[in-house]
Amino acid sequence: AMKIELKGGSATQSTTDVLVVGAYTSKPRPEPKGKKKAAPGKAAEAESAHPFAHDATLEAIDAALGGALVAQARREEFSGKANSTLVIAGQGRIAARTVLVVGLGEHKKHAAAPVLRTFGARGTRLANAERATSITVVAPESSPAALRAIAEGLVLGAWRFTKYLTGDRQPKAEIATATIHAESANAEGKKAVELG
Repeated sequence: AMKIELKGGSATQSTTDVLVVGAYTSKPRPEPKGKKKAAPGKAAEAESAHPFAHDATLEAIDAALGGALVAQARREEFSGKANSTLVIAGQGRIAARTVLVVGLGEHKKHAAAPVLRTFGARGTRLANAERATSITVVAPESSPAALRAIAEGLVLGAWRFTKYLTGDRQPKAEIATATIHAESANAEGKKAVELG
């Protein structure tokens, strides 16, 4: 059975097979009324070049990968839309073997439980496909309800019906540990993860 634990702090240096991070869509800036469009300058180009909303974890990963994360997001037209995914190899530059970015859609004050459940499930499904034994998830928010939804998603996504699989068809690896990184990893949060 998969063991789920809750940790605080940054997840970018976590040694793990799969690192799962959520991305929100970036909000289009409203056009000033009554003014003609200014010629696009370098600042406007830099802003439009960023395909999804700014996030400290994603920016740290992108910097460690020499800009490869944002470049691949642009190539694949990944913008953080709900349920969209982007997969990139760690290339030995970060502690994670594979990074999975899951689109969470528009940023709201509190993400809906189904969105967070799907976020967790997508992570463990990819981890199973990658034959991973460990997965680390960066929680988009650290409320007990959000952590519980993510934990539920991790368990649901990891489940596989293997009763009739024999020999080579048997799964080669199984996720042993799942770590959820949250801003505040308190006792209440740990209890919510156990419930999930």
